Amino acid sequence: MQANRSLALVAALLIGSAGAVQAEMHEEGHAGGTEKFEKYDKDGDGKISMEEAKEAGSEKLSENFESYDQDGDNALDQGEFARFESEETGEAEGGKEGHEGGGMEQDGGGM
Repeated sequence: MQANRSLALVAALLIGSAGAVQAEMHEEGHAGGTEKFEKYDKDGDGKISMEEAKEAGSEKLSENFESYDQDGDNALDQGEFARFESEETGEAEGGKEGHEGGGMEQDGGGM
């Protein structure tokens, strides 16, 4: 009985800690992404419009804007922009090529 209470207490502490870390990351703009978001968000309305994306000079974001705009409001909020950023970071580190699984196809054949 005592062991069950101890286990429940440990589980509650771990869950609480994970929630605190997530909240902190969100406040920092997904681990520091707020500064870049603000550079794109020229008018400071908390959204990035297609025009702002073009002005920022990001060809990939401009070309794929609609696919990142998950709620269809013709603007990217911080969460939608974070998705773009995470894919950009993945590509820069040799991650997947292109958006939505694009890139070189592998047919499994030899030369």
